[in-house]
Amino acid sequence: MGLYSVKSMCAVVEARRFTEEGWSVPQFLRPILPSKIALFLWQVQKNRIASKENLEQRGVVLENGASCIFCLSTTETVAHLFLHCPQIWMLWTAVLQREGIMWSIPESVSTLLAEWSLLRKNTSRILWELIPYALCWGIWMARNNVIFHDKLFDAEVIWESHVFLLFTWIRAWWKDCPYDASQFERGFSKIDLTAKVSVRPLIPWKPPQGTILKFNVDGSFQSGRAGIGGILRNSAREVIGEFSRKVEVKRADEAEVLAILYALLFGQQFMIVSVQIESDSSLAVDWVSETKNRPWNLSNELNMIDYLYPLVACCGVSHILREGNMEADELAKEGCSREVPIWKYVGQQG
Repeated sequence: MGLYSVKSMCAVVEARRFTEEGWSVPQFLRPILPSKIALFLWQVQKNRIASKENLEQRGVVLENGASCIFCLSTTETVAHLFLHCPQIWMLWTAVLQREGIMWSIPESVSTLLAEWSLLRKNTSRILWELIPYALCWGIWMARNNVIFHDKLFDAEVIWESHVFLLFTWIRAWWKDCPYDASQFERGFSKIDLTAKVSVRPLIPWKPPQGTILKFNVDGSFQSGRAGIGGILRNSAREVIGEFSRKVEVKRADEAEVLAILYALLFGQQFMIVSVQIESDSSLAVDWVSETKNRPWNLSNELNMIDYLYPLVACCGVSHILREGNMEADELAKEGCSREVPIWKYVGQQG
């Protein structure tokens, strides 16, 4: 009876797919990267694909043993298959050599992705961030072709596959892309995607008007730990309150809603009125603003927000771009590992 819609379900599923347990697809890649590839790399990072090691642990008897199908020298673990196999590491080395750098083998795919953006020198940012997705998918397809279709391993095929994937993803995203497949094959240093990428102007934080106070809040989820943070300022840009603490939640969207709730609890405790709240989570703002299509698992928190809203004379909960919410973002990230929470109000100054 008005509590469920396909749109609300899709919003929740997309939030879980692109941000789950500390893993997220960068915002600028989401219009380009196929969802199945994003989901696959999430499974790789969480060791949830059907590698031979995982199959044996589930009790599956493998006719040809659990050795890596590429090098035949050790057990096919996720880290070995996608990184440590000598045949595969040659591909990563070729990518890095094309960029003009050298790098040691990381421990895991998660480590590789965490450090990947720091290694870029010559390649367009978008292409560089897409490379791990394309290369890992090519490795998986080649592995399955050897096992299930009796094809021979050929590193060159994997290399060409990752280049072709990047080309098709970019062409699907940029209909008027001036580059052809041969230009991708020759290397990425000459491919400039800035003509397609619209540079979003930085929108700074704006102080509230008159006697209204502004509470910027954020939630963070990193490596299985969650934190929330908020910073309260007046029209003179003075910081008059802040909070930062860890919370027990399982998803990023839950932390975002809790950050809004705690801002209202903060206002209730210190008898603050006329507060405007800003969050960089459009999903959380929508849930707070609309009484329909709310997720059932956050019903208690959202009902409490509804109750506190008039008590602190809340002027509204609105969305702000991340660059205008950096202080709250830092407090939320610090909250993930904070043992002693910050909960401080100094009041109006002057």
